Amino acid sequence: MNRELRLWQALAALPWPRRVGVGYHIFRRIYLRKPRKPIVNWVDDVRLTLDPQEQVDALWLFSPDHIDKSERQFLFEALQPGHTFVDLGAYIGTYSLLAAKKVGTSGRVIAVEPEPDTYQRLWAHIQDNQLPQVIPIQRAIAASAGEALLGGGEPGNRDGRRLFAAQGCSVVTQPLLSLLQDLGVSRIDALKSDIEGQEPDVFRQFFEAAPRSLWPQRMILEMDPGDPTLLAVLKARGYEVFRLSRLNIAARLVDPSHA
Repeated sequence: MNRELRLWQALAALPWPRRVGVGYHIFRRIYLRKPRKPIVNWVDDVRLTLDPQEQVDALWLFSPDHIDKSERQFLFEALQPGHTFVDLGAYIGTYSLLAAKKVGTSGRVIAVEPEPDTYQRLWAHIQDNQLPQVIPIQRAIAASAGEALLGGGEPGNRDGRRLFAAQGCSVVTQPLLSLLQDLGVSRIDALKSDIEGQEPDVFRQFFEAAPRSLWPQRMILEMDPGDPTLLAVLKARGYEVFRLSRLNIAARLVDPSHA
């Protein structure tokens, strides 16, 4: 890693840049004043190849200890060896790889990513970190099975793709319960969902059909704003629901006896 990048990383780690977003918005802009190649960087003990041109990559590059700190703590603090973690919209696999370290070789991580180029990066990171307990699935989670166009994903924001777009690449869609049954998953200890607006339809359908044994113990759902109908479904099924950040809702199963 070059000296200039180490300098910007050190500055971005200071309290005031983290608070006002300087590390991402300013330091990244200065660093990208000339073309940059992908860079190998460590997030905890996970090795990632990050493209500073990409928004999400840059966040993991400049502020790896700060990005999604509350979300990661909420999901990972309860994970133990042998547990199962499900990552919907895994992108390049940061959450999946970090979870794999928690569940160990006796556990399992299901990493679902539909976008073809991003899926290849996810697969490469799994191989690079030698984590066979991470199972990559190239699929789009939706309320119905079939095919759909995945739009967005422009250079610089490949994480911002949308399903059922007017144009884009064709991807296979599958309901969450169907995927879990295909993989023989019998319990979900933690789940992260970043499926770009599909959460309400996907999870309303899931909770209508899934047995209680498959209800995730903990979830992070990207919902801004929160969908009132889905929030009501979660609360009716015994989840404690609260907002962790502007984008993310946390749900903890505290009473699985609810119907």
